[in-house]
Amino acid sequence: MYIHYNSIYSMGIKMAYVFRITLEDDDFSIYRDIAISPNTSIANFLTTLREAFGFILDRPDEFYICDEEGDKESKITTPELLTLSEVIFEPHQKFYYLFDPNKQFEFQIELLSCKEVQANLPSCIKKVGIAPAQLLLQELEMIKDEVDFQVFLKLKSAIR
Repeated sequence: MYIHYNSIYSMGIKMAYVFRITLEDDDFSIYRDIAISPNTSIANFLTTLREAFGFILDRPDEFYICDEEGDKESKITTPELLTLSEVIFEPHQKFYYLFDPNKQFEFQIELLSCKEVQANLPSCIKKVGIAPAQLLLQELEMIKDEVDFQVFLKLKSAIR
């Protein structure tokens, strides 16, 4: 393990991992910097990531630990059972996240730092670029009877 922060939390110091999450796009730079507790489960981290890009519907996904070059090494199959601190092995640990394989939303994730923060966690501390809409208008029309009306309105407002 790179660093284990449980002892820091027992002393009352608020530490956070800061990740840069880049949505793969050939034409635009789209990324979010997120500060999050090291004790957060991988499942909750992925929910935070999706919300930072405006993706609110659950879809199939895959999450991998990567080597120093960003090549996939091992797939995380039980993200609800592991915390971030359990999968950080290097100072700039990298991950790969595929959300909604049909749409191919591919994310490169890198740990930027571990530091004390003033913000409530988790927190999106920087946004660059506009993420694509999760659904096209015709796809949204097909599922409108299956989702909550407020979710439908939020999705519809995100379609450009």
